[in-house]
Amino acid sequence: MKLIDKPLGRLALGYATVNDGILWILVAILLSLTAADAHGGGFGKVAFTILAFIAYLLIMIFAIRPLLQKLADKNKFASDPRHWELIGILCLVFLSALVTEAIGVHYLLGAFIFGAVMPKSAAHDIMHKIDPVMSVVLLPFFFMLTGLKTNFDILNSAIWVLFAIVLAASSIGKFAGTALPEKYIAKSSWKKSCQLGGFMQCKGLMEVIVLNMLLQGGIITSLLFSAMILMAVVTTAITKPVVLLINKIIREPAVVSETTENLLL
Repeated sequence: MKLIDKPLGRLALGYATVNDGILWILVAILLSLTAADAHGGGFGKVAFTILAFIAYLLIMIFAIRPLLQKLADKNKFASDPRHWELIGILCLVFLSALVTEAIGVHYLLGAFIFGAVMPKSAAHDIMHKIDPVMSVVLLPFFFMLTGLKTNFDILNSAIWVLFAIVLAASSIGKFAGTALPEKYIAKSSWKKSCQLGGFMQCKGLMEVIVLNMLLQGGIITSLLFSAMILMAVVTTAITKPVVLLINKIIREPAVVSETTENLLL
């Protein structure tokens, strides 16, 4: 929709980033509790897993991130990273994933956190090198495996009931949870508030990754996994039509409040 460089697009992306950050924290807690329970460690094991993950997170933020920033400042991640630099980065990604897997939370969480602490000044150059391989070669296999795990039986009434419940909870929760605070706290217009609520319906790849983690962790069943995958596809597909419909229904001009302007700055 060509909004990524406009205030509305940047604000929607910012809200989505906060949402994903909270999501990953909750997923980490769930995986910690599940891993501790699976090993029969009781409260002590749960506490150890959570504390170990917090310690890992603090090390990544306050030790690894400044180190990576110093390397970026010294132009170690050049505009055209050399092979040994890419190998080093990928090794660190696997090491971070190994640590979180050893702690008891999912290895994908470790890879995600390493990407999050990577200096943004170097992120573009690294992505330019590895994104073609990830997007063209590896990502299709990930979605193929997700499809193999999905068992959507259209004759099974239970899956339609689950789909209806998660669709209503996700759509209403995301829309109201974004639009109402934007209207009454940020003092934006109804049009802009509803637009942001509509944009938050987009689940995309993040939802699929999280659902795979929850399924592997034994937190959700294959039936619920299939229903939630369908929900993610449907809500992502309707995001653009919903926003376009809001633009037609609500004619009032979008007003950027002083609070929102300060947030954007």
